[in-house]
Amino acid sequence: MKTKKGFTLIELVVSMIVIGIAFYGLMSVLSDITIKNTSGQEILKAGFLAEEVMEKILVKGKDFDTDIVDVSSQNFSSPFSGYSYVVDVEYVNPYDLNLSTSEATDYKRIEVTVTGDSAGFPIKLITIKANI
Repeated sequence: MKTKKGFTLIELVVSMIVIGIAFYGLMSVLSDITIKNTSGQEILKAGFLAEEVMEKILVKGKDFDTDIVDVSSQNFSSPFSGYSYVVDVEYVNPYDLNLSTSEATDYKRIEVTVTGDSAGFPIKLITIKANI
């Protein structure tokens, strides 16, 4: 008697189902990775934009009292038109730089906040500028 080589129809259907389930699992993982990678790129882009604004403020800030001031919400130009920024400047206590004060001191905390359509949440960059 000869043995037959090959697969039965049931074996083929079962193997196709197993391969389909494995493929679905793989595609869902790759989809999740792609989404997370895109949001990471947007957050990185917003961080670079915040650094750019901070550098412009610090370079422009020749006069401590008049050049380093608050900036209301402004939009970036193209190709970053989906992003906007706000600059908050306040005097801080010279003995505790985390404590704001209404009195003029030789220290200012500069906070740049960048928001974007796809960044997901605001990116904040904070520094202290001394009038020395």
